[in-house]
Parts: sequence; structure tokens; C-alpha cells
Amino acid sequence: MKTLWNKDDRFEMLREDFELFHNYTEHSVRTEYHTHNFYEILFFLSGAVEYEVEGRHYPLHPGDIILTNTSEVHKTIIREGKQYERYVLWIRPEFVTSINLPFPDFSFHACFDSSVKSHYNLIRPSQELFPAFLRLLEQLGSIEDTPVKSEGKHVLRICYLTELLVLLNLAQKDTEVTHGIHVISNPKIDEVVFFINTHLRDDLSLDSLATQFYISKFYLSRLFRDCMGISLHQYILNKRLLLAKELLQNQMEPYAVCEECGFGDYSHFSRSFKNYFGVSPRESPSLSLASVDRGHSAQQKDTPAPQSFSEVQRCLDYSESPAADRQH
Repeated sequence: MKTLWNKDDRFEMLREDFELFHNYTEHSVRTEYHTHNFYEILFFLSGAVEYEVEGRHYPLHPGDIILTNTSEVHKTIIREGKQYERYVLWIRPEFVTSINLPFPDFSFHACFDSSVKSHYNLIRPSQELFPAFLRLLEQLGSIEDTPVKSEGKHVLRICYLTELLVLLNLAQKDTEVTHGIHVISNPKIDEVVFFINTHLRDDLSLDSLATQFYISKFYLSRLFRDCMGISLHQYILNKRLLLAKELLQNQMEPYAVCEECGFGDYSHFSRSFKNYFGVSPRESPSLSLASVDRGHSAQQKDTPAPQSFSEVQRCLDYSESPAADRQH
């Protein structure tokens, strides 16, 4: 694996193990909401940055770590005024599994799985622990320059990455969550997002969700778009397609995948899948992870995402509206 020190704007991995970047950004940037089928770990060093994952907003502080699991919709908002410096580590889940095999009593995946279950992506390690992360990242980044034969470099990469994953899991267990300080979100949208991601096989029409949450469907549609930066329909479709790709890669039959992911019609499923990934469901399992993994923008072009914390607060204030208790 060649370490890249200036990541371009791509959202896809070129390797089938992991890639490391050390980036600097001097100007204001707003990335689109997007997803990956690999783990992304952001080690934040400096800047005025907000990170958004699945409708939750994290105001970052130096030393913070953000974990993004596969298929989680996320984006970065970079403000003017201070250089944004960070390390970004991309890792294939399959590669994590391979290096975890010698340690059956310890799961390297646990921190990523926990972030999804708890709907909380921030790790705030202690001041004593964060330098250990930086040391490992610097060692990973400098392997290519070390006077060691290629087979030795591979062993060093595995050792450094193993230690880093162990530290991530330990740091996550020690992180305390304070809603409204470490993370800002709308409680109603939190509930809706969790329900969608655990019921992708079921009826997730706007009418059914409005009934499930005792809320006006018009209000729900507007609130979801304002908080998530994407329409409710597009979010559900994206999530079903991402799950479908995972199941197909695990050799499930396309018709079974169609049913498992909540698509009522196979032709609609096949057409949507090809539009999203560029290949048909039947072609997907034969492709390598790197070839099928294209970064996917989750944001519709006509959909404005929250641009500042004042707009985030407006999104939160919607939950106080009387309309939230009315169903039409």
C-alpha cells in the first residue's frame, strides 16, 4: 500500500486494504453528503470544522476522532479563518477481518459497530492517548521511506494498524457523550433514521412513517430534508441500494436481495441499482471491491443542506412546533 499525502477529491478507494492521507485545507469547503463501503477515520488536528453524519452535527476540537461506518451518509463543512489539518484513514472491513483472525477474543470491528448502534461517531481521547495515535499515523506514513525490505514493510504496516485499531476501541469505551455539546441533532429525526436503518425490508412509505411517528407527513418530509440535506425518499433508496450491494457481494441471489432490501419490483430494483453503481445486480458480485466502490453523493442537487449552526438550530426548533403533533 502506498501512502498518499495529498488526497484528491475522490471518494473511492484504489486499494483493497487501506489508504492513509495527511491533508491541509486553507479555504472554506462544503463537501456533498456521500457514502463509502469502507471505514473512514478522521483524526482532527486543527481548523474550524463541523462534521455531519446521518443528521448529527459534530463541532470538532483538536484531538477529536470521527468514525464513519460503511453506508453512513456524511459530509464536512470547513469554515474560513484557520487551516484545516487532519489525517484520514480508509480501511476495508474485509481487511480488518483478516488482521483480526489471530485475536478471536478482541474485535477490531467493535468501535465501528458501536458507532452505528449508538448513533454516535465521535471519539474524544485523553490528552495522554492522542499523541499515541499521532505516533502510529506518522509511522504508517513513513514506512515507504524506511530502509526495510518489502516483506518487512508489510509486517510493519500490520503491526502499526493493529495497535491503532486496539487504541481506537479503548478510546471509544472511555468517551463520554453529552448531547447538545459534543453532538447536535433533532431527536425526532434520530428516531426516524434509526427506524429506517433497522426496517429496510418493510414498508417505508411517507404515509407509513408518518403514522409510525404520529407526525404530519408534510412536516416529516420538510424536517427530514432540512436536517439531513436529502429527501426522505432518496435517503431510503440509497440505504436500500447500499445494503443490496453488500448482500450481493456476499453471494446472495439478486431476487432474494430485492426482497430483503424492500424493493417490491425486481425491474425497479435492477434499474435503480445500475443507475447508482453503474453495473447490474448480477454483475456486481463478479467485480472487485475497488472496481465496484465508487464514491456516492447522497445529496440531490436541488436540496440545500444545513449551512451553519443557526440553520442547525432551526432544524432542532422544528421539533417544538405544534405541527409535529398533528397528522394529516
